[in-house]
Amino acid sequence: VIVAVDVTHPYFQVYILIVMIAFSISEIFCVSLLYLILKILKQKSHLYSRNTYRQHRQLTLLLGVQFLTPFLCIFLPVAICTVFIIQVSVPSQILVEIGLLCTIIYGASNSLLTIGFIAPYRTH
Repeated sequence: VIVAVDVTHPYFQVYILIVMIAFSISEIFCVSLLYLILKILKQKSHLYSRNTYRQHRQLTLLLGVQFLTPFLCIFLPVAICTVFIIQVSVPSQILVEIGLLCTIIYGASNSLLTIGFIAPYRTH
């Protein structure tokens, strides 16, 4: 989704602040759910075989790390670029290149995380 926003509009900073707060709340909510899922999984571990429990735990931890990749690859760079737009007035071509690079890193990071976290993917 691409949103065109007039950075000189008086409500631009309010809009950005609302988006950042909403994104932060959703990330905190997701991490809280991840903690709850891991806690329930540990309580019910006696119902699973050792290998099944280990794989469920790996998949859940991977999901948690994948929750954080949008923050690290998209939210943080966009926030930094927004500060530069507001404060320093960085040329827009540089911001476009940074945005494209972050988008590429985000797409690749989820695949690489899956390969790194899940043992069957590493062996095949």
